[in-house]
Amino acid sequence: MVVVALLAAVLLRTFVVQTYYIPSGSMEPTLEIGDRILVSKLSYDFHSIDRNDIVVFADPGRRLRGAPVPDLVKRVIGLPGDRISSVGNTVLIDGKPLAEPYLPRTRRSAIQLHPRSSRPTATS
Repeated sequence: MVVVALLAAVLLRTFVVQTYYIPSGSMEPTLEIGDRILVSKLSYDFHSIDRNDIVVFADPGRRLRGAPVPDLVKRVIGLPGDRISSVGNTVLIDGKPLAEPYLPRTRRSAIQLHPRSSRPTATS
């Protein structure tokens, strides 16, 4: 029985789900420092990546400062064909402010579109 349980655990971890530790505050408030998450290895076999999905990927080139972090946990904001830019602290997707409903209102950036153009301007 123990052998079957170990085999099942190894198969699940290898092909279905993996645990990750959150070492930094880059995803706060959604994920806090020290959180542990379970990530499905199968979900993107059934659907494509969408804006606002949280994904895990290998750090390309391991160029982050500080302690080595083999995997990064980040939120998808851009999709193929999107033009991403920023004004102040506001991320723009194809010239429109990115909706960030996952942030508390106090941390959302303030931006308005200039009334005579689609050019965004930051407000304070």
